[in-house]
Amino acid sequence: SGGWRGGIIGHDLLELEAQGLIYTGDMSLLHHAVKNELNRIVLETRLDADDGFHQSYMEYIQSRALELFLPSSSSSSNGLSEKEEGEEQLTTTPQRKWMYWCVQTNFEWHLSSHNDKSHQHQHHHHPGTIRIDTHSKYCVTPGLTIGYAPYTNIENVPSYSHDVLIKELLKQNHNCGSS
Repeated sequence: SGGWRGGIIGHDLLELEAQGLIYTGDMSLLHHAVKNELNRIVLETRLDADDGFHQSYMEYIQSRALELFLPSSSSSSNGLSEKEEGEEQLTTTPQRKWMYWCVQTNFEWHLSSHNDKSHQHQHHHHPGTIRIDTHSKYCVTPGLTIGYAPYTNIENVPSYSHDVLIKELLKQNHNCGSS
């Protein structure tokens, strides 16, 4: 699996670091994230360099994830209890074990207009084109986010391509990880 939760991304990054191929970022944060990925909320969002969405989108997703994935009743304010050596564990069950957030409108930047052939050989004079895409029957790839509550096994989360995600989740009555 290529994702963060249960995937190889974190371990691949640690290997690159060991080879001296990562030159930026807080490596202690990366080590902590890999070590604790199972007992933390994980959000995986698909986004390429030419994609964009509303400036508050990630703030909204993170806020919603805290509401859905942290237990609603707990003795501590964050739904976690302290464990030995700084580790934490859930004290009650979250509302959901997983959740998909589907973006149906996004914008993309293109080097030139698809219809404007006159600029194809003069890209350095053309600022590019922003195209807005809206799809009501499927999730667009940019911004598609899957969230996992702590201790959620990814093998228990359905995985579909973006073009059939909505249809399959509704057909299978998955309720996006409701407990």
